[in-house]
Amino acid sequence: MRAELIFIPAPGAGHLVSAVEFAKLLASRDERISISILIMKFRFDSTTGALPRNLKKEAHERIAFVDIPDLDESTLTELIFLPMISFFTSLIERQQTLACLAQQVTTILKQSKSGKLGGFVIDMLCLYD
Repeated sequence: MRAELIFIPAPGAGHLVSAVEFAKLLASRDERISISILIMKFRFDSTTGALPRNLKKEAHERIAFVDIPDLDESTLTELIFLPMISFFTSLIERQQTLACLAQQVTTILKQSKSGKLGGFVIDMLCLYD
């Protein structure tokens, strides 16, 4: 029986690549694991646009990529005037609202062959207080 792991990396190329490499390692070692990686778009990082397409080509068949909906223009305009660290944490906080994540997880589990949640792997930068 398979278990679904859900990875939530912070936005940015380095975080996404690290998460995908770790997911590939886990998937190659245990056939009972399927992994979904939630991708937060970071509009100001030009590498995150093409990067998921390239990573998908190299990913294991049990690794899926799920785009988290982008923030609307008014919210981005509001955030852009914050200091850099506040901008980054506010961006993550707004993209990872409980309702959004719950909906994404529900959709992933409905589409999963097992429908069983094995756990979350969350980037430390996505944990805010």
